[in-house]
Amino acid sequence: MSDLDVSYLPESTLPSLFKQHYKALIFLGFFDDKTPLVITHKDSGKPRTYLEVFGDVLAKKLSMTDEDRDLVVMRHNFVIEEPKTKKRWNHYSTLIASGNSKKQGGYTIMAKTVGMTAAIGCRMIMDNRIKLRGVLSPIYKEIYEHCL
Repeated sequence: MSDLDVSYLPESTLPSLFKQHYKALIFLGFFDDKTPLVITHKDSGKPRTYLEVFGDVLAKKLSMTDEDRDLVVMRHNFVIEEPKTKKRWNHYSTLIASGNSKKQGGYTIMAKTVGMTAAIGCRMIMDNRIKLRGVLSPIYKEIYEHCL
């Protein structure tokens, strides 16, 4: 941990911060024998990255059961400025939504809000209805209009 830069944090918060992270690692099972860590690729025998191993642990511990539902809470604050008068005002946008469980036969809210819009965008690209190319943000009417 000697290469961890915490210089931007007040020194008084460090013990609490490390304690929280340590508790999270205990919850995820990093220190028990019940959580086997696969550190090499099965086919090649090459070492796996820390991210791959960590992803396995998260997927096992945090995967949803058939009864689980997910929840999305988002709040965006937009500061809008009139170019001529320089008058500024705030606009707030809030989304609170929950998905359905697998047992209910529905979709998670992540599937509805992220997966479906990504699928619509992919279909539009394949159908050549989006002419723009490259890595793009959905700030172009050609992209966002059909997904909303």
